[in-house]
Amino acid sequence: MTAKHNPFKNIIKHTIRGCGYLPHCGHHPGTPILIMFILIGAIAGSNGGWKGALGGAGVMTAIFGPMYLYGAYETSVFDEKLTAREKIQ
Repeated sequence: MTAKHNPFKNIIKHTIRGCGYLPHCGHHPGTPILIMFILIGAIAGSNGGWKGALGGAGVMTAIFGPMYLYGAYETSVFDEKLTAREKIQ
């Protein structure tokens, strides 16, 4: 891996970009769903007090967070391809 080409930096760039608004795709459709699942986990764990609520939210984040981030990455790559195609035409 050379200093000029770092694939991990590109993955992180696309993932962060995909979590926000994209010109061709709009906002990430999974954001409200992820927030809902995190809140459900916090409510489910709230019988154990604050530690339980944070633990429940953490478990739900660990389960659904990677799927959300993968979707953000894929959406950003798709949006970049659409932008490149639009510039060609």
